[in-house]
This record gives sequence, C-alpha cells and structure tokens, in this order.
Amino acid sequence: MKPAVLYPDAESYTCDRLDVLLAGEDCTIGIGKPTGWTTASDPHVQVNLDGTPRFNHPVVAYSTIRVTVWAYGTDTAKTLAATAMGLLLAEPYVSPLTGLLPASDKASGADLASFTCRVATRSEPITGS
Repeated sequence: MKPAVLYPDAESYTCDRLDVLLAGEDCTIGIGKPTGWTTASDPHVQVNLDGTPRFNHPVVAYSTIRVTVWAYGTDTAKTLAATAMGLLLAEPYVSPLTGLLPASDKASGADLASFTCRVATRSEPITGS
C-alpha cells in the first residue's frame, strides 16, 4: 500500500518565490489579477496553475505554472516577464516549458507577456492515515 501524502500548492509556492525574487521591481504579484487593475496601475505579475500533468507518486508532483505580466507597454511587459522567467528558472525545482509569448488584452488595453514553467513539489506524509 502506498502512503497517503499531501502535495504542496505549486501556485502559492511560485507566487511566494516571485515575491522574494522580484522584491526590487515596481510591480504587484499575486494569484490572478487584482480587481480594479488598470493600465495606470503598477505592472502586475499574475501566477496561475495550469494543471499537474505528471506525478512520481508518492514523492513528487510536477505542476505547470503560467506567469503573465500585465502592464502598460509591450517592452515593460516583456522585460518584467523575462526577468521573472530568468529568476524562476534558476530555482532548483523549476524547469522551462514555453518561452515568452507577448499578447494584448483588448478589454483593458493592457500589454501582456507570459511563459510557462514546470514546478516540482515534494510530498509530505498525511499523519493519522
């Protein structure tokens, strides 16, 4: 019988790491986009879980994380996204998936730049099971 385990939240882990790694940048960081964000706001680094397609159960889960920068100006969005990607990929449990993808959001007028990476999280035993 395999042990019962809990996998940490890769989305929260990535958000917390980016909060530390991008500490010197003028931006906000969070899961999802803040309510009321506009192109006059500071750039926002949005972190989202796109699924967990691979497991080496009961040891590790490999989650796909999408990071999207919302900004005013294509250069600002791409530069901040490239910085976030470079810093995240230096982390020991993060590996590349897609490179930068610039886009725009017609509803808000925002310039976007996103990338995906794979984040490995080690499980923890569920006690009492």
